Amino acid sequence: MTTSTEGQNATGSPYPVVLAPPYDLSINPTSQKLSARAGSVISYTETVQNLGYNDDTFTLATSGNQWPTTLWDSSFTTQITETGSMAPGDMTNFGVEVSVPITATSGSTDTVSVKGTSIGDPARTASASIQTNAVTNPVLLVDNDGNSPDVQSYYRAALDANGYQYDVWDLAADPNLPPDYLNAHDAVVWFTGASWPGPILPYETELASFLDHGGKLFMSGMDILDQSAGTTAFVKNYLHIDWDGTDAQNDIGTASVTAVVTNTVMTGLGTYTMDYASVGLNDYSDEITPISPAIPAFMDDSNMPDALTVSAGNYKVMFLAFPFEAMGTAQNRADVLMNAMDYFGIRGRKYDYLPLIANNSGSMP
Repeated sequence: MTTSTEGQNATGSPYPVVLAPPYDLSINPTSQKLSARAGSVISYTETVQNLGYNDDTFTLATSGNQWPTTLWDSSFTTQITETGSMAPGDMTNFGVEVSVPITATSGSTDTVSVKGTSIGDPARTASASIQTNAVTNPVLLVDNDGNSPDVQSYYRAALDANGYQYDVWDLAADPNLPPDYLNAHDAVVWFTGASWPGPILPYETELASFLDHGGKLFMSGMDILDQSAGTTAFVKNYLHIDWDGTDAQNDIGTASVTAVVTNTVMTGLGTYTMDYASVGLNDYSDEITPISPAIPAFMDDSNMPDALTVSAGNYKVMFLAFPFEAMGTAQNRADVLMNAMDYFGIRGRKYDYLPLIANNSGSMP
């Protein structure tokens, strides 16, 4: 309690004031994790801040990593080992580049510690951890079926039959599909099973980015476009489908689908019976109206399009408005997926013999 000579008094608690030390720093973010293709270089940005009350310069160093890692200025034009002089409170960005070895195995990771040290007081340091995940398989299989029923095995079987190398991401186990991991693959096989309504709505921004980066997308499901889910900008501008959200095209009974012979992607394919009950699905296939440059790929038994292919800019799409897993036999499905992957430029086991043929004949078939 304090008392004035005039008789006034007051009570209260002490108010501590923490003063900045003469030298200190921080590096943020303290943790980052991204994925990249083997043989590529991935860039990270970190920010160092001067937390001391003196001007200071901070040395920068890496440790703990096995993969080649370099430090750069904020524009990634000049390699650096320290920041310039920084006034109290100032922040500056610097870059970290990690080169993923071409020999890295899919799923392998490398972690580098980036350490900043005060020149004014070398006891003052700060660190950040950066983890890079290597992707070597060209195909990502995205399971969006919610396991009700679980139809992943049908897609695995079709990929395995053709010898395609692929990774699997199950959205039921982890709904947070990292965009960098998606973009690190050349092609994505995305299926929704019986999920509805709008199973791909939470992922349309990431899918658009994937396609903008030259991705290739094979998508199939029982009810992807149900209600207003088919009217989004992604469906219109990337899948190239005109959809009014009414029952005029939605949930149309479909006993069979027939490949469109004028679509070169469908070469060698025919008519396939749809068997929904065997995979635990209802007959909720849809009809679609392709928007140019998309062209029909399959017609239903009412001779209306229910699948399409599209090549626009640097991306390609094959979209099935019916469940791929209910179509024909295992061999039929393998054939359809092989044609799609050929269209995408993805090679599987059937190409293993080509170098031998080239050596014997002098030209590739």
